[in-house]
Amino acid sequence: ARPSATVVATLETTTTINGGNFGNKIYTNNINNIDYGILLVGASVSAYLDNGNDIGGASAATGNSISNWGGNSTALSTFNITTSDNIAIFVHNQVNENVSYNSINSAAITGGFLNIDGILKSSTATATGASLISTFNNNTITISSSNLNGTMIGIYAGGSFTSSTSTININNNTLLNCVLNGVGTSSSFLGFYHTSNCGTWNITSNIIRGTSTSSTTGQFTGISNTG
Repeated sequence: ARPSATVVATLETTTTINGGNFGNKIYTNNINNIDYGILLVGASVSAYLDNGNDIGGASAATGNSISNWGGNSTALSTFNITTSDNIAIFVHNQVNENVSYNSINSAAITGGFLNIDGILKSSTATATGASLISTFNNNTITISSSNLNGTMIGIYAGGSFTSSTSTININNNTLLNCVLNGVGTSSSFLGFYHTSNCGTWNITSNIIRGTSTSSTTGQFTGISNTG
């Protein structure tokens, strides 16, 4: 589903495969002072999901820089399909996507109860087909929050697949100097979070370094897999 071109709170979806987005390359952009950084929203029909879109490429030379994003304590968009989270890169109803070599630095997010996601993959349609691969590698993410509640998540990979040969890769990413510093906050930190039913989830050589928190009751979790 996509927001209508004229009424952003209204959902529309393509009725043919030709309405999807395929093979787009989003490289070497400097994006700053925004609520959301990069959003790719595919159709809500399994047969028409976006396929092969690429945010950041295969080396640092093609990566994107997203800075001073988020920062609001209330819902950030009237787009129907977006969540109420603060998100730097959001990929929804995508298959065979790549999100790699991006540099992500948030604004100082204050006072609210929202989740904060560096990179979020989600879906409302089941991905069909064999050997689908989603890749989230070599990203560097720094998030700062004084929210009173909610969860700070570095990379969150969800989704539904029909094939046991589908794969999600989360490798060589760095969560660097993330801060939870709200007074009396109960916010939690979750570094890498996987909830999909893919056949294989690879998570290797990731780094969580320099994280600080003043949370009174929130949890600190490096890696969580509930898929």
